Amino acid sequence: MTELDKAVMLYTRMADRLEKSGHAPRQARVYREQADVIRGCQTLAQATETLRNTPHYLAPGAALLQDKLAALGRAAQAVGMPDVAKVYWDKVAAIEADVSALYEAGYEVKARNLKQPYLETLEAFMAVYRAYVTLSGQSALDSDGRAAALGDLRSALGRLKKPSSAFETLAGLSTFRRLVEADDLAYEHFVQSVPRLAEQGLDVTHALEVIEKDLKQTLAGLSGLTASIQAAGHATAGRQRRAQALAQAPSSRTGSYRFSQEEVQAFV
Repeated sequence: MTELDKAVMLYTRMADRLEKSGHAPRQARVYREQADVIRGCQTLAQATETLRNTPHYLAPGAALLQDKLAALGRAAQAVGMPDVAKVYWDKVAAIEADVSALYEAGYEVKARNLKQPYLETLEAFMAVYRAYVTLSGQSALDSDGRAAALGDLRSALGRLKKPSSAFETLAGLSTFRRLVEADDLAYEHFVQSVPRLAEQGLDVTHALEVIEKDLKQTLAGLSGLTASIQAAGHATAGRQRRAQALAQAPSSRTGSYRFSQEEVQAFV
């Protein structure tokens, strides 16, 4: 097998591998075309020179970037960022029309700027869910904690931007549904509760009534046990002593600490 045959085999196998991956069609096409060019040459030196003096010389790098951009475009489209996807597809087309566009990187800044409000909305949506969970577990007696969580909820709702600023619309999108690790029933309760919480706050009237009722019942039950409770307390306290402990530092770096404990007074 000549060096030329080895080169043809190499490029063909690279094309086969890229084609098989399903993610690099442009690179597969380029390497297959290069294999054809090499196959038509008499020597490896002639093949190298031929490739260098044709568009095939820059084609692998261009195809690599185009395949990467195409993957980014599909991903952006799949998560609901069509304007970001368009930036990537436009760049693919620009390189197709003129390979020198390969070296222009302005599209990265444009894509990043367009992506920012989407990322901020994803974070805000998760902040809504965290505030909802906090409110759901908040004690009816903790008015300060409840007010703080409600403020966080309303603040997060105000930071929703793209692809929509409406909480209900975002909650219906698969991208946002995947953010919340809850079953469908729990998720539906979350979606239905948030607008009500944002508008009306958390109603704890019933919970406070239950707490007050339980407290009254408990106090009523304890009123007849006062003497026995006090007697048990005195009996227990009489068997306990209070002590003081002292730790004395060593006189040198290599010495050891000394500890002492002394009973000072009985509890009464």
